[in-house]
Amino acid sequence: MRQVGSLPSEAEAKRFTAFLITQQISAQAEQTPSGAWVVWSRDENDLQQAKQELAKFQENPNDTRYQGVEQQAQTLQKEAAERQQQLQKNVVQVRKDWGRTAGAGPNRKRPITLTLMGVAIVASFAGNFGNTPNGMIYSRLRFVEADTPQERVLAVGDPLRSIQQGQIWRLVTPIFLHGDPIHLVFNMLWMYQLGGILEWLLGPRKLLGLVLATAIFSNLAQALTPPGIGIPFNWNGEPTLLLDIGGSPFFVGMSGVVYALFGYVLVKSKFDPGCGLVLRQSTVIIMLAWLVLCMTPLISGIANMGHLSGLVVGAAIAYLPLLRR
Repeated sequence: MRQVGSLPSEAEAKRFTAFLITQQISAQAEQTPSGAWVVWSRDENDLQQAKQELAKFQENPNDTRYQGVEQQAQTLQKEAAERQQQLQKNVVQVRKDWGRTAGAGPNRKRPITLTLMGVAIVASFAGNFGNTPNGMIYSRLRFVEADTPQERVLAVGDPLRSIQQGQIWRLVTPIFLHGDPIHLVFNMLWMYQLGGILEWLLGPRKLLGLVLATAIFSNLAQALTPPGIGIPFNWNGEPTLLLDIGGSPFFVGMSGVVYALFGYVLVKSKFDPGCGLVLRQSTVIIMLAWLVLCMTPLISGIANMGHLSGLVVGAAIAYLPLLRR
């Protein structure tokens, strides 16, 4: 707190403090050992304005603008306390859900989250994680049909060829396929947590819309971005790329959607505290560190543009409505 100034009496100090509160300046008054009353501003950014108001108050403490301010201040403080109490309830509930209890209990059903996870698990295992040559499931659900070397060459030059032939489901269905069990488990754990929380807060329909929109965006970004985009780098004598965000139409996984949900929660928790979302700092560090690590030569075969574009579009969807407030 910073000292605004002093006033000779308790009545004036309390009246002026109440006036500051009505001006959205958090303040308090206290008596010093010498008997004078000192007014403090809780926020240093409000100090200059508070001092200007004090100078005006000292010129005419009985001005009509200071009449009835004590009652107004009490009303404002009561409303603020009620908002804070409700916010605290929301935060506690979300923190509780964020742990092992997410999705538990009769009022914690997550039909969309669990359905998406179920489809991904079934599709990945039924398709043998893409290890069956020309397997029907992966062939029909990948972004582009490319079962032969000739088709793969065509797909690189025209990633939208299958979609332009009317197979529009391919804009979404790659999110249900995964390259190996670890890939699947990683994405399902995050989907259970992030999707479960958002389905509880937004409702099933909005979550489904968010998943579909971010899946299409991140899949298109990954498929249409040319390969070889990054910083040229020499790794153990071999030329490679640092911060590799090159794309390819040959990708699978729900990671783009997971990063979109993460971006959505991250922005809402930072810029819309009233929503009740809380994201642990450790979660933010893990997700962002993994995002960057995947762009290095240490890990290959990752749809980095899908991750990055998912994060961006999820954050944008959360932030744009806040601009209209």
